[in-house]
Formats: sequence, structure tokens, C-alpha cells
Amino acid sequence: NVCTPRAFTFSNTTDWNGGYAYTVDVALHEALLRSPHRVASPDDADFFYIPTYLSCAILPVYDYTGPADYQRGFPMRPVTAMRMLSDAVDRVRALGPHWDRSAGRDHIVLLSHDEGGCWAPRGVAANAIILSHWGRMDAQPHSSSRYMADNWESDWKSSIRAPDGAVWSFEGGSRRMIGHHPCYDPAKDIVVPVFKPPSALTSSPFLRPPGSPSPPPVPAVLLSA
Repeated sequence: NVCTPRAFTFSNTTDWNGGYAYTVDVALHEALLRSPHRVASPDDADFFYIPTYLSCAILPVYDYTGPADYQRGFPMRPVTAMRMLSDAVDRVRALGPHWDRSAGRDHIVLLSHDEGGCWAPRGVAANAIILSHWGRMDAQPHSSSRYMADNWESDWKSSIRAPDGAVWSFEGGSRRMIGHHPCYDPAKDIVVPVFKPPSALTSSPFLRPPGSPSPPPVPAVLLSA
């Protein structure tokens, strides 16, 4: 249950996962699938969300079931996620004209891992709307993780096997693919809170009417600020 916002118990009750920061990858996608604003035709859409589950790919998939860790000759975890996002954008572009029509400006991606958009491919960082937990503003960011496997500045140049059996190349190296850009652009990007289950919000004074001794029942909440 590491990367899911909830699980169902044997007694058919909901067991919320409020202790893992990256459950928002699944929770946001599920919420958008249920949204009344979702449209069937891309020609009717104002925005396009690209679900990639990059944080889930880093942990648990990459760490637990991936090919090997960086110490045995594989890219740093965010570098692999960056290449996965680059591949996702290529697939979106192959499916229709919508990305190229706006250069990705009306497309939304979620980068909920530790350093957010710092390691986004440069084409995504330049135009797409990035959702992250960290509105880091330094113009020339460097990897600030103290966990070696998350050093996205480590330049990877060799091809690797993609999850679907294809080959992922790193033309010019992963550092060139990322480029140099801010992690967060306040003109287009959005900072989102970490997912919290309804039980974490029941004591909030903002959920109760003035003068009420107790809050009303809390519905399932995706995000709260």
C-alpha cells in the first residue's frame, strides 16, 4: 500500500494511508478521473493532465523491483524518472496534436518527489504546468538531496532498458536533457500540499460553523492547504 491513498480491510472498511508523502500521485489521478469537468473529447479540453506516477516509480517500483540501483551501474532515481517523463511526453505527442499545438502550455504534470520540478526535462520545465510540493525559487538550483541516489545532477549518458522492453537513450547526457531551469516558476506552476486523509482534517476549526462545538462530517479530501 506504499503509493496508494487507501486500502480496503478484510472487514470492507477504508484504511487511509496518511503516512506516505507520495500517495498524491494516485490520489490526484483518481480525483481527476471522477471530476465533473472531465471531457471525453480532447478537442473540448482546456487542460490535459499526464499521469505518470513518477514518485511511485522511484519508490517502491524502482527501489524494490527495478533492474538495479545506481551503485551497480544504473542512473540516479530522479534521472530515471526524468527519462520516463520524457518518454511519456513523446507518447502524448504521437497520439495527437494537442501538446505541439501549445508547446505543452496547457498540459499538467505532477512531480511530487523531493525536489519537485528541479529535474524535469527542459521542454517540460519551460512550458508545462508543474505541480509539486516545493516552490523552490533559486534561479540556478543544484541538487540538495543528501541521499546519493537522488542526485539528479549526476550526468548519465548510457542507454538503459525501459520498463516496456524498449531502449531509453540519453542523448547528450541526462544533464543536458534536464538543462538549466528553476525548479518552480510562479507564473505557471502550482505548489500542492501533501495528501492527507479525512481523519487528519476533522479537528480543523475551518470546517466548523461559527459557534459550533464540533465540526461537521468530513468528506474524502484530496488536498488541503
